[in-house]
Amino acid sequence: MTIPKRDVSPEAIEEARRLYEHTSVPNQHIADLLGISRSTLNVRIGHWGWKRRKDRLAATTAAPVPGVAPAETAPAAAEVDGPLSRRLLIARLVARMESEIAAVERLVARAGLNAGRTGADAERAARTLAILVRAMRELAAIARDEDEDAGDASANDMFRDADAYRRELAETLERVLAERAA
Repeated sequence: MTIPKRDVSPEAIEEARRLYEHTSVPNQHIADLLGISRSTLNVRIGHWGWKRRKDRLAATTAAPVPGVAPAETAPAAAEVDGPLSRRLLIARLVARMESEIAAVERLVARAGLNAGRTGADAERAARTLAILVRAMRELAAIARDEDEDAGDASANDMFRDADAYRRELAETLERVLAERAA
């Protein structure tokens, strides 16, 4: 006896493809979004013709980060250990975390619309967001330490914006979880 194939809407497939090919969202989260198992997702990735993550690994390491100038992503060898290099790395990491947070927010919003989802999805998303927020706090602390040494006020503004973004994200997550509980 074979198990019937679960139908997935084209919109959900397209969002899952975007998450798979352009973010680092774990396959399990993407499978949960589609309502299928991770192994089924792996089979369907080949069936749907998605570009495998291992095939795009080299391309993503050389890909420019949105909002960061190409010259900044590849500093000269003399700058590798300098404070400018560390600030650029922190800025790249913050930009990457913001894109991951946005992807998790979309997953939470989509899971809230799907009545068949369990509280485990919301809990998993909350844990992921907590990890990202903790990482952003650590980056902010590193940047503050560097700013104290260099006296650079512009990086403080960037991390104040990151803190505001974190607060807004926490409020959004609380609102989504409250709507879900209601």
